[in-house]
Amino acid sequence: MVIPGGNLPLSSFCILKIVVLPVGSLLPHRYGQSWQPTACAPAGYEYQVEIARVRSIRLLLVDDNREVLETLTDLLQPPYLIVGALSDAAAVVEQTAALHPEVILLDISLREMTGFEVARRLKQSGSAAKIIFFTVHENVDFVHAGFAAGAAGYVYKSRTNSDLIKAIETVYDGGRFSSAETPAAGAPATKEPDGSREPVPRPN
Repeated sequence: MVIPGGNLPLSSFCILKIVVLPVGSLLPHRYGQSWQPTACAPAGYEYQVEIARVRSIRLLLVDDNREVLETLTDLLQPPYLIVGALSDAAAVVEQTAALHPEVILLDISLREMTGFEVARRLKQSGSAAKIIFFTVHENVDFVHAGFAAGAAGYVYKSRTNSDLIKAIETVYDGGRFSSAETPAAGAPATKEPDGSREPVPRPN
Protein backbone atom coordinates (compact mmCIF):
# COMPACT_ATOMS: atom_id res chain seq x y z
CA MET A 1 0.00 0.00 0.00
CA VAL A 2 1.21 3.52 -0.77
CA ILE A 3 0.25 6.97 0.43
CA PRO A 4 -2.19 8.58 -2.05
CA GLY A 5 -0.43 11.17 -4.20
CA GLY A 6 3.00 9.62 -3.67
CA ASN A 7 5.03 6.48 -4.22
CA LEU A 8 6.28 5.81 -0.71
CA PRO A 9 5.12 2.66 1.14
CA LEU A 10 2.94 3.06 4.20
CA SER A 11 5.73 1.42 6.27
CA SER A 12 7.81 4.57 5.63
CA PHE A 13 5.43 6.59 7.79
CA CYS A 14 4.40 6.73 11.42
CA ILE A 15 0.68 7.09 12.18
CA LEU A 16 0.31 9.76 14.83
CA LYS A 17 -3.46 10.17 15.13
CA ILE A 18 -6.66 8.75 13.65
CA VAL A 19 -9.98 10.57 13.92
CA VAL A 20 -13.39 10.27 12.24
CA LEU A 21 -14.89 13.53 10.97
CA PRO A 22 -17.67 14.63 8.63
CA VAL A 23 -16.54 14.55 5.00
CA GLY A 24 -14.80 17.79 4.07
CA SER A 25 -13.62 18.65 7.58
CA LEU A 26 -9.99 19.68 7.82
CA LEU A 27 -7.43 19.27 10.58
CA PRO A 28 -4.23 21.33 10.92
CA HIS A 29 -1.23 19.38 9.62
CA ARG A 30 1.28 19.90 12.40
CA TYR A 31 3.35 16.77 11.82
CA GLY A 32 3.28 16.14 8.09
CA GLN A 33 0.79 14.95 5.52
CA SER A 34 -2.82 13.93 6.00
CA TRP A 35 -4.35 10.86 4.37
CA GLN A 36 -8.14 10.40 4.16
CA PRO A 37 -9.24 6.83 3.33
CA THR A 38 -13.04 6.46 3.31
CA ALA A 39 -13.65 2.76 2.63
CA CYS A 40 -14.47 1.78 6.22
CA ALA A 41 -15.83 5.04 7.61
CA PRO A 42 -19.55 5.47 8.40
CA ALA A 43 -21.69 7.07 5.67
CA GLY A 44 -21.05 10.79 5.49
CA TYR A 45 -17.79 10.54 7.42
CA GLU A 46 -14.16 9.90 6.61
CA TYR A 47 -11.05 8.89 8.47
CA GLN A 48 -8.32 11.47 8.75
CA VAL A 49 -4.96 9.91 9.54
CA GLU A 50 -2.18 12.25 10.59
CA ILE A 51 1.16 10.82 9.57
CA ALA A 52 4.84 11.76 9.56
CA ARG A 53 7.71 10.45 7.48
CA VAL A 54 9.96 8.11 9.49
CA ARG A 55 13.42 7.25 8.23
CA SER A 56 15.02 3.81 8.37
CA ILE A 57 17.40 4.67 11.18
CA ARG A 58 19.67 1.89 12.50
CA LEU A 59 18.80 1.26 16.17
CA LEU A 60 20.58 -0.77 18.84
CA LEU A 61 18.36 -1.70 21.81
CA VAL A 62 19.92 -2.32 25.23
CA ASP A 63 17.90 -3.49 28.23
CA ASP A 64 18.39 -6.36 30.68
CA ASN A 65 14.68 -7.19 30.45
CA ARG A 66 14.08 -9.39 27.41
CA GLU A 67 10.38 -8.54 27.37
CA VAL A 68 11.24 -4.86 27.00
CA LEU A 69 13.54 -5.66 24.08
CA GLU A 70 10.84 -7.72 22.37
CA THR A 71 8.24 -4.99 22.89
CA LEU A 72 10.53 -2.30 21.51
CA THR A 73 11.40 -4.43 18.50
CA ASP A 74 7.71 -4.94 17.72
CA LEU A 75 7.03 -1.24 18.22
CA LEU A 76 9.90 0.20 16.22
CA GLN A 77 10.61 -2.25 13.39
CA PRO A 78 9.52 -1.34 10.79
CA PRO A 79 10.07 1.45 9.89
CA TYR A 80 13.31 1.57 11.88
CA LEU A 81 15.99 -1.10 11.43
CA ILE A 82 16.87 -2.93 14.66
CA VAL A 83 20.52 -4.00 14.28
CA GLY A 84 20.73 -5.62 17.71
CA ALA A 85 18.85 -6.20 20.97
CA LEU A 86 21.32 -6.77 23.80
CA SER A 87 20.90 -7.37 27.51
CA ASP A 88 24.59 -7.67 28.41
CA ALA A 89 26.36 -4.37 29.07
CA ALA A 90 29.81 -5.67 28.16
CA ALA A 91 28.48 -6.98 24.85
CA VAL A 92 27.25 -3.49 23.98
CA VAL A 93 30.77 -2.07 24.28
CA GLU A 94 32.24 -5.01 22.33
CA GLN A 95 29.67 -5.24 19.52
CA THR A 96 28.65 -1.65 18.78
CA ALA A 97 31.45 -1.08 16.28
CA ALA A 98 30.43 -4.17 14.28
CA LEU A 99 26.69 -3.39 14.41
CA HIS A 100 27.05 0.22 13.21
CA PRO A 101 23.98 1.66 14.99
CA GLU A 102 23.09 5.28 14.39
CA VAL A 103 21.03 5.56 17.60
CA ILE A 104 21.30 3.45 20.76
CA LEU A 105 18.37 3.11 23.19
CA LEU A 106 20.16 2.39 26.45
CA ASP A 107 18.70 1.39 29.80
CA ILE A 108 20.42 2.68 32.93
CA SER A 109 19.83 -0.26 35.30
CA LEU A 110 22.02 -2.96 33.75
CA ARG A 111 23.60 -5.82 35.66
CA GLU A 112 27.33 -5.65 34.90
CA MET A 113 27.69 -1.87 34.84
CA THR A 114 25.35 1.11 34.73
CA GLY A 115 24.14 2.59 31.48
CA PHE A 116 26.14 5.70 32.41
CA GLU A 117 29.36 3.66 32.35
CA VAL A 118 28.38 2.00 29.07
CA ALA A 119 27.79 5.43 27.51
CA ARG A 120 31.18 6.69 28.68
CA ARG A 121 32.98 3.63 27.31
CA LEU A 122 31.24 3.98 23.97
CA LYS A 123 32.29 7.61 23.72
CA GLN A 124 35.86 6.71 24.70
CA SER A 125 35.92 4.04 21.99
CA GLY A 126 35.07 6.65 19.37
CA SER A 127 31.51 5.53 18.67
CA ALA A 128 29.52 8.13 16.76
CA ALA A 129 26.15 6.57 17.67
CA LYS A 130 23.68 8.93 19.35
CA ILE A 131 22.67 7.61 22.78
CA ILE A 132 19.17 7.90 24.24
CA PHE A 133 18.70 6.71 27.80
CA PHE A 134 15.39 4.84 27.93
CA THR A 135 14.63 4.30 31.58
CA VAL A 136 12.23 4.18 34.51
CA HIS A 137 14.35 6.74 36.39
CA GLU A 138 12.56 10.09 36.32
CA ASN A 139 14.60 11.87 38.99
CA VAL A 140 16.29 14.95 37.53
CA ASP A 141 19.64 13.87 39.00
CA PHE A 142 19.53 10.85 36.68
CA VAL A 143 18.63 13.07 33.73
CA HIS A 144 21.57 15.34 34.49
CA ALA A 145 23.93 12.36 34.87
CA GLY A 146 22.72 10.90 31.57
CA PHE A 147 23.60 13.98 29.59
CA ALA A 148 26.88 14.32 31.49
CA ALA A 149 27.74 10.77 30.35
CA GLY A 150 27.36 11.81 26.72
CA ALA A 151 23.72 11.07 25.88
CA ALA A 152 21.78 13.11 23.35
CA GLY A 153 18.39 12.05 24.70
CA TYR A 154 16.62 10.89 27.84
CA VAL A 155 13.19 9.23 27.63
CA TYR A 156 11.05 8.00 30.52
CA LYS A 157 9.60 4.54 29.91
CA SER A 158 6.31 5.92 31.22
CA ARG A 159 6.33 8.33 28.26
CA THR A 160 7.09 5.77 25.54
CA ASN A 161 4.03 6.53 23.42
CA SER A 162 4.42 10.30 23.44
CA ASP A 163 8.21 10.72 23.50
CA LEU A 164 10.16 7.80 22.05
CA ILE A 165 9.78 8.40 18.29
CA LYS A 166 10.17 12.15 18.78
CA ALA A 167 13.40 11.50 20.68
CA ILE A 168 14.82 9.17 18.02
CA GLU A 169 14.06 11.61 15.21
CA THR A 170 15.35 14.61 17.19
CA VAL A 171 18.71 13.13 18.20
CA TYR A 172 19.26 11.61 14.75
CA ASP A 173 18.99 15.14 13.36
CA GLY A 174 21.62 16.36 15.84
CA GLY A 175 19.27 17.73 18.49
CA ARG A 176 18.68 16.94 22.13
CA PHE A 177 15.53 15.48 23.67
CA SER A 178 14.52 15.05 27.29
CA SER A 179 11.22 13.86 28.76
CA ALA A 180 12.08 16.06 31.74
CA GLU A 181 11.90 19.13 29.49
CA THR A 182 8.51 18.16 28.02
CA PRO A 183 6.48 17.40 31.15
CA ALA A 184 3.18 15.60 30.91
CA ALA A 185 0.05 17.62 31.63
CA GLY A 186 -0.34 18.08 35.36
CA ALA A 187 3.19 16.84 36.15
CA PRO A 188 4.94 18.64 39.03
CA ALA A 189 7.91 20.85 38.28
CA THR A 190 11.27 19.10 38.56
CA LYS A 191 13.88 20.26 41.03
CA GLU A 192 17.40 21.28 40.01
CA PRO A 193 20.02 18.50 40.18
CA ASP A 194 22.33 18.70 43.19
CA GLY A 195 25.30 17.64 41.02
CA SER A 196 27.18 16.24 44.01
CA ARG A 197 27.57 12.68 42.70
CA GLU A 198 26.26 10.34 40.03
CA PRO A 199 23.03 8.68 41.19
CA VAL A 200 23.03 4.91 41.68
CA PRO A 201 20.24 3.15 39.76
CA ARG A 202 18.14 0.54 41.50
CA PRO A 203 17.89 -2.92 39.90
CA ASN A 204 15.02 -3.46 37.44
